[in-house]
Amino acid sequence: MRDGYPDFAASRAYYAMFYVAGALLATRGLSYSKHSTVIVALGREYAKEGRLDAKFHRWLIAAQNLKKNAGRQ
Repeated sequence: MRDGYPDFAASRAYYAMFYVAGALLATRGLSYSKHSTVIVALGREYAKEGRLDAKFHRWLIAAQNLKKNAGRQ
């Protein structure tokens, strides 16, 4: 961000969070190929069930939105 690459920063932050979400789901034997499905499954399996603070699910959603919109400024 500091060097003027908000789209790159947003993308890297999102993918870090996305891969953590995928790893958490894998510990439950779940695997998905679509990003949207991973996000929904994280909410269902972890946030809704109280296994993970719901703020982390919200942050992942926000990060995906930032990534999508970073290059549109």
